Amino acid sequence: MNKERLFRLADYMEAVKPEKINMNQWLTTADYEGAQKTLQKGISFSREDGSLKYFEVLPEGYCGTAACVLGHATFIPEFREAGLKNRIMVAGDGNVECVQRGYIPDRSAPGFVVSVTFGGAEGGLAASKFFEIPYEDACVLFGSALDSTDAYGHDCEEQPSPGQIARGLRAYVEWGAFWRNEDEGEVESECDEDDTEEFED
Repeated sequence: MNKERLFRLADYMEAVKPEKINMNQWLTTADYEGAQKTLQKGISFSREDGSLKYFEVLPEGYCGTAACVLGHATFIPEFREAGLKNRIMVAGDGNVECVQRGYIPDRSAPGFVVSVTFGGAEGGLAASKFFEIPYEDACVLFGSALDSTDAYGHDCEEQPSPGQIARGLRAYVEWGAFWRNEDEGEVESECDEDDTEEFED
């Protein structure tokens, strides 16, 4: 476990505005005034591979986005320098124009694949490698709002707060386990285990 990186992420997430947290998306355009203008300055073309074009949202585009915990991690300068990056893979000229104008759709939109990468791995595997934790734990810490309830103690139908995320990350580092307590008393999950979703891909 890379405790230093996890503690750094906890400190960072504690200062994130609640409306910028979307555990169901690696990265997406935040729905508030000025987002696209900001993102136009913060989206960088990375490379082209046949009909596919690759982009990255830089820290300059941060205030135009909402993201999950792992998506937010890609905006931490030392993490980016170490190789943790967000990636937007785009097919089709029209979709490229959308990204260039500062629009990042949700992950279900055709022609777009948004992910987080590190060391040749993506998504949960990238998180597992970067933070040096088991893949199964990465799927909880960095999974959807439903999948991450064990880590952060939030209601399964809501997004965790910045404080819940920071507390859950620190507890995981200090105890090596997930913390399900909220202020006082244990959180009773109302999520049906049969309804759990696959980890973001």
